[in-house]
Amino acid sequence: MLGKAHKHLHARARSDSALMLAYRTGDAKAFELLYVRYKDSLFAYFRRNTNDEALSRELFQDVWMSVIQGRDKYQDTAPFNRWLYRIAHNRLVDHYRYVHSRSQTETLDNARVSTLAAPLQPQEIVAASEDRERLNRAIQQLPLPQRDVFVMRMQWRLGLSEIADIVGESRETIKSRLRYAGNKVRAYLRGES
Repeated sequence: MLGKAHKHLHARARSDSALMLAYRTGDAKAFELLYVRYKDSLFAYFRRNTNDEALSRELFQDVWMSVIQGRDKYQDTAPFNRWLYRIAHNRLVDHYRYVHSRSQTETLDNARVSTLAAPLQPQEIVAASEDRERLNRAIQQLPLPQRDVFVMRMQWRLGLSEIADIVGESRETIKSRLRYAGNKVRAYLRGES
């Protein structure tokens, strides 16, 4: 009995990258641990970006299938969560490219936004999260590039550099998208839009 408890603690202490490398060599339990660690935040990312339960489940499953299929290519050069989040981001972008015509995608990529006075303050985010439905509606109003980085920042609590790496954009672009997204969400929550 003590041996099982020790093995469980040892598995829990293993890093995500070590688990993925173990899974790459055939350790199915390592995959299960990674799945448990990331399933909730990954699903919430899709749910907030799509506001569609069925679509979120489909995209969620696609990402885990990509992890399974890509396990032999996994390299321990960056944190596992960044690798996973990049897959999720790319799957979301692919979905919207498929659903929308090229002109609609270009409109999303080049969305014009109005600048408001101050960025969204932490206390405003907390107050807004008390009313999740309003916050979700506000997030859904954002153009996809802004929504994506806003959700990564709020849901996954990633820094600018991490988001830039996942999205494949410059740090300044991410900073700008977050500023515009925060302004729009704040305006929506205040009833200004």
